[in-house]
Amino acid sequence: MEPASSIIRDLGGLTKVAALVGVDIHSVKRWRLAKAKGGTGGFIPRQHVFHLFCHCVESGHVLELEELVFSPEQRAAISALRRKVKQTDEISSSPKPVTNWGK
Repeated sequence: MEPASSIIRDLGGLTKVAALVGVDIHSVKRWRLAKAKGGTGGFIPRQHVFHLFCHCVESGHVLELEELVFSPEQRAAISALRRKVKQTDEISSSPKPVTNWGK
């Protein structure tokens, strides 16, 4: 389950990630399990996000914070929202007023 599976893979696997955050491998495995099966639903527990992000910065691993905390679906929704806001900003900053008044 995402984003945990990708993060674990990209950071070197279960053993390395477990060592980075100071937990056993079984705890990290649970990040990849559905909540119905006793996992976290693919999410990395909040108390570990900061440590993993700091490790990425220190090691030069390119990782956006959004990749660590949001699912692919959530990231897609954020991207769509950013595009919408950008379009709105472009319209509101255009030199000509946008209006249908007087037509």
